[in-house]
Amino acid sequence: MNVGLVAIHYPHDAHRNELIDVFKRAAEAMRQTPGCLGTEIWVNVADGSIVTTGRWASDEALDASFAAAGASIAQDERESRPRDILKLVAL
Repeated sequence: MNVGLVAIHYPHDAHRNELIDVFKRAAEAMRQTPGCLGTEIWVNVADGSIVTTGRWASDEALDASFAAAGASIAQDERESRPRDILKLVAL
């Protein structure tokens, strides 16, 4: 069963580019892990939030990708508010 994750990040203006670089490195590391079907990074033109998306073959693959990338879904101090996280399951 494929799983997806969408995270909406709200960076402080001073840290926007820094966080984009962090997310790019994490996404690249995740793409190298077994079961990762893809990751992308988007910027919401309406408010400047950063949207990260990913798709994995299973929950275990998602967890392994995050571990390999040293990533977390917890709020980062460079963000102005907590992330909105959507975990999705393919039908």
